[in-house]
Amino acid sequence: MNWLVLATSDMLLKMHSSANLKSVSALRPVFGGTQRLPRVVGRGYGKELIFTAANIKADEAYRIGLVNKVVPQEELMPTVMKVAKKIAANAPIAVQLSKVAINRGMQCDIVTGIAYEDEVFGLCFSTEDQTEGMAAFMEKEKRKEFPG
Repeated sequence: MNWLVLATSDMLLKMHSSANLKSVSALRPVFGGTQRLPRVVGRGYGKELIFTAANIKADEAYRIGLVNKVVPQEELMPTVMKVAKKIAANAPIAVQLSKVAINRGMQCDIVTGIAYEDEVFGLCFSTEDQTEGMAAFMEKEKRKEFPG
């Protein structure tokens, strides 16, 4: 059986390969579902999924961009841990601020989003993580830990 992993901000859900969107409250027309889902899958699919509360299979969820990966159940946790380790290997402040920039940027026009990204870049550039990362780059080595 395939499982799909749906990440929405800090929420991680696993669902059987045929997912009933009625049972996933984050995708219903409550808790921002009518605003979030169309931003992820597009207006047309968002409306269709919300209006019909259709069951969709994992491969369809992947195809429309609702999930990033579809994996067999036995590969679920190793896959999640692999992605988490890749994220954790990066400077934590940069990851946190990137998340904020993406989330805020999706709520405004692109010019405003890019302006906010510029502010975040300035904040990242003033951290010890940036100094450590730049030193590693200049020395052509890979740092294992960032001060955070």
